[in-house]
Amino acid sequence: AKETLPACVESLRAAAAAAPEADVTLLLVDDGSTDGSSELVDRLAGDEAHSLHIHVRHTDNRGVSHARNTALSMADEFISQLPEGADADPDILFVDADDTVGPDLFKRLTALRKQYPTARLLATGARLAGAGEQALMVDGLTFLEDELLEEDTHVWGKCFPRSAIGDLRFPEDLTIGEDLLFLAEYVLGIGRATDIVCISAIDYRYTVNSDGAMLRPFTNSYLDQLTCWIRFENLLDSIAAGDTSVSAGHLGRLSPFIRVKLSAIQIQAAFLVIGKLAVSDCEGREHALSEADRLLRHALRTRGAFAAIPPGHQIKTILYRISPALYLRMYGRWKGSKP
Repeated sequence: AKETLPACVESLRAAAAAAPEADVTLLLVDDGSTDGSSELVDRLAGDEAHSLHIHVRHTDNRGVSHARNTALSMADEFISQLPEGADADPDILFVDADDTVGPDLFKRLTALRKQYPTARLLATGARLAGAGEQALMVDGLTFLEDELLEEDTHVWGKCFPRSAIGDLRFPEDLTIGEDLLFLAEYVLGIGRATDIVCISAIDYRYTVNSDGAMLRPFTNSYLDQLTCWIRFENLLDSIAAGDTSVSAGHLGRLSPFIRVKLSAIQIQAAFLVIGKLAVSDCEGREHALSEADRLLRHALRTRGAFAAIPPGHQIKTILYRISPALYLRMYGRWKGSKP
């Protein structure tokens, strides 16, 4: 992130300067960088002109989840050294190195925290909040169904009290969907408690990365697109069986359409993988097709799932069920003809 990190850090510095009451500390994790970012973070940490408390940790290259988990450990070390009387339960905010934040970010979040001191999640840019300025308080299961399952599966733009995160960590064996599973387990832990503050305003500026996992040519790690939604379903199943801290009774209060929503997402995820494979002749292609086909057929067994997917995916589903091989040829030729 050598090219984008300076702008990211500068935006955080400006936002922190606009809200000195926020008392921001920036933890930078160098995930085995080889592009000069490693030296850059050290320079940034030593630049007193930034007027921002910056701490750096260098690790081997083990992915974004390991970097975030490392940052949580750094936060614990930092908190343990705070002087008596300081806030021993600061909020955690995750920021990707190729993104930036608006100048009002910390000012807005600090005001929200003052107004809702016990909230276990502050969510900016939340669709649940509508288009108004008024904050909306919701419970964890409502957030799961009407925010997380409506494409808000990212951890950026959200504040988590460190104590509320507890021992929860990002799954380090996934390259896609790690945010989803972290958030799902987090809000399911909140359950029916109305402890989530949603606002429509967003001061986080997400950058579409052309090298991002979702936009790269197919590799076997792309199957994580399927795995994360399978694990999500397993998480719901474990709750229903009473295997987690959230009781089975909580799940019963969810909308009956929760499984329909999930199955519709699984169908679309399967076609994302199938579409990649239609224009790829990679090693392990048959195995990947088999896994996508398995999830597609599983999801279609949910009553109402077919009706819940967009019309374009309904057409894809019909064509694929008539002949998977024909669908792959047709899709591959269509994509191959596009400039």
